Amino acid sequence: YMGARDLMSNFVQRWQKQAEPKAQQALVDLRSLPILPRERDVVRGPETWKVQMFRSIDSNAAVGIREHDGVEADIQKAYIHAIRRAQRFIYVENQYFLGSSTEWEDFDDKTNNIEAKHRVPLELAMRIVARIRRGRRFAVYVCLPLHPEGVPEANTTQGILYWQYQTVRFMYARVAEALRRWGP
Repeated sequence: YMGARDLMSNFVQRWQKQAEPKAQQALVDLRSLPILPRERDVVRGPETWKVQMFRSIDSNAAVGIREHDGVEADIQKAYIHAIRRAQRFIYVENQYFLGSSTEWEDFDDKTNNIEAKHRVPLELAMRIVARIRRGRRFAVYVCLPLHPEGVPEANTTQGILYWQYQTVRFMYARVAEALRRWGP
């Protein structure tokens, strides 16, 4: 319930910041419509799901967002907290999936220093490795667009795709090594 309401609010914030003035008028105030149930009508019980959503957003992308230092670190901590506690699977949907660049095979801090040093991809890979080592099934599903926002042929887009490739490549290498050592 709260996750859906937060997602709806986030969409409205981004729309208000990024839509053309003419398109602003097309946005319907969803708060007045019975799209989401009221909190008192939500059924709770052993069969309900718990969902946690994370978002990275700043005042350049949406209205109503307060700037403060440490936003990215807070998001990374939240991701790592969830990754380390996941029992069966993790689903990640992201436009830009790159990071843990110091783990890349071709990483050279002097020539390839792209500030993608956060630990989320490494944490995902190591969570899979830990489960393989214990003989337990675990899956990570990463859903990415064919290419990130922008012109596919542009150097910036191609750079992002290259860095995403490097990220996934190192993750696969870690998982493959674990399967060789402890897998079936």
